[in-house]
Amino acid sequence: MSSFKSQTDSEILGTALDNIKVLKETLRDFSGDQNSRPTLTSNQIQQQLSYEGKVLDKNATKLALVCKPPFKSKELISLIPSMLDSVMKIGNLVFMIDKSTCGRTFLSAVKSASLETIESVERLMVLYKTKVEISNVEQSRGSENGILEHIYQSTSKTFSRCEQLSKLGVNNKDVIVGLWKTTVGGYLGDAIGDLKELLNEIGLLENEEPKNELLKMRIKSALFVLISANVLVEKLYKMISSDNSICFFTGIGSNRNEGMLYPESVEWLDVIYENCKQVPELGDEFAGCLLEEYYIDPPVPEDDEVAEVVERLENTQFFDTEKIILSGNENSAGSRDKNVGLQMSGQKGEVSVRNQKVVG
Repeated sequence: MSSFKSQTDSEILGTALDNIKVLKETLRDFSGDQNSRPTLTSNQIQQQLSYEGKVLDKNATKLALVCKPPFKSKELISLIPSMLDSVMKIGNLVFMIDKSTCGRTFLSAVKSASLETIESVERLMVLYKTKVEISNVEQSRGSENGILEHIYQSTSKTFSRCEQLSKLGVNNKDVIVGLWKTTVGGYLGDAIGDLKELLNEIGLLENEEPKNELLKMRIKSALFVLISANVLVEKLYKMISSDNSICFFTGIGSNRNEGMLYPESVEWLDVIYENCKQVPELGDEFAGCLLEEYYIDPPVPEDDEVAEVVERLENTQFFDTEKIILSGNENSAGSRDKNVGLQMSGQKGEVSVRNQKVVG
């Protein structure tokens, strides 16, 4: 409070808003590369974020109660430093993430959730400031009641953001598995369903024109590509989400020996997730091109657009090497055998299943 002593109540809230704005801008620019600050493990980050979220929740509750009639601005101002301290601690936890150790996806999820929480507090601060300013001048009761209602609504949103902090995954893999359901899995079948419906519609036409026959062949080809890609994505998801398996990948980079197997890393999980996210997007784009060609009259004369999307989909590289090994449980001899392997071409996404023995 000492830094606020010479300021009016409104100025104190203005200063708090300025501090939050600076924190937001710094957070947005933070990349996690070559972090020179002291760092924590992803599990430590998640635990502390959950704790700070609960502290912030309590502070927001106290401030909401203080805003009820009879309102005394000094009581509200006395709680602002605690609120600001909670926000700063949440932001500082993001700065303690090293991307190479915790993973890009983990950093992105924590950063996004923290920014959303901080922005919700920022909106509350604006409302507190308005509440203080209204209380200092002659205003109708309706104006104060309106601000109070907005404060309650924004406080409720802040509660949700605080709860979100406690639900973040404890590591990169945990975060990816959680995000997969909403960013990948929920959309995989959409384009396939659209194309199947279109195929059915074309097949029901009594007078099939050559154009429709050609389009039917292309849709069948598209379905093959999309279904193959979806099968691959689903296999990859099962591999990384299973608690009873260990993923191994062939070495990458100048310091890795080609053909040698290495345990899964945050880097590999990021690469797999980021590329698998492209499949639903490319699939929708692919289906959209074919639907547009069928429904627009006159038809699109060139195949370039569709061909380009097909090439992008087929050339989507899920990883830089050609093999992913899904290991089974270790046996008593310390070797991992009867492992199901997933092998794909780096260019065309061809999938085959084979047995692989990895000696631990």
